[in-house]
Amino acid sequence: MDGSDGYQPNDRRHVFKFFGSWEPMEDLLVGWNATLSSGRPLSLFGQGYPSDDPNLNGGWGDLFYLADTDSSGELTGTYTRHSRGSAGRTPWTFNIDLSAAYNFTISDIDMKASINVFNVLNTQEAISMNEHYEASEGVENQWYGAAYGFQTPRYVRIGFEARF
Repeated sequence: MDGSDGYQPNDRRHVFKFFGSWEPMEDLLVGWNATLSSGRPLSLFGQGYPSDDPNLNGGWGDLFYLADTDSSGELTGTYTRHSRGSAGRTPWTFNIDLSAAYNFTISDIDMKASINVFNVLNTQEAISMNEHYEASEGVENQWYGAAYGFQTPRYVRIGFEARF
């Protein structure tokens, strides 16, 4: 597809993962996971195409051309190509998760109680944004750049396990 070359949506240049666990005393295990990721590329999707030939465009949906307008807002009939992923990137994201698990035995039944806290710092950076620059050919979309998705907010999972 014309203009689709470029950085794909999940092209994250840097992802750093750190994790570890520690057993401070017998049967108690604490751990953590941390991830630092660079942002994903953003595109400028338009509504027009420089040719009416269906063999060139094919009606695949989002287009990588923006219609040019003059100072009065009228279409000039020319288009500017913006390759995929050429409109910047989303912010870097950081996430840290903590966990603890305690193993014990009751009446010869091995048990484990655990707790996980995800996104401890409750960071909520935008992870996806509206990339549709044009609402219609030559008309800027008022929602372009608005965040569609954010990191999952802090949440807690409590678990109990019995092995018999």
